[in-house]
Amino acid sequence: RAIIQPDMNAYKQKLFGIGNVKCSLSGMSLVWDDCHIDHYPITFQTIVHRWLKQEDIDPTYDMFIPKYDRQPYPELVDEVLVESFRDYHNSVARLRPLDKHIHLTQKRVAV
Repeated sequence: RAIIQPDMNAYKQKLFGIGNVKCSLSGMSLVWDDCHIDHYPITFQTIVHRWLKQEDIDPTYDMFIPKYDRQPYPELVDEVLVESFRDYHNSVARLRPLDKHIHLTQKRVAV
């Protein structure tokens, strides 16, 4: 997720720059702190798995930067793979704004 975080932030900034942001499920107006950006209908997990399969990658521990204090997500060491995943994600991901409470409580089925 660290790889795409700048893109997710840019998408969110673009939405709020346009005007009133509404939750795609509830229709409620959102403020910045209550807005999460959601992958749909394909989940982020599915995007990762499809990219790994497409690139014929079997992840190993040495592919990732060793975890450090409070690191939320594993980070890839190889910058070529970083750019490959970022490009793939940006070509297939569909995003939508959701209320953070809805996003964190919704049941997800990987597609």
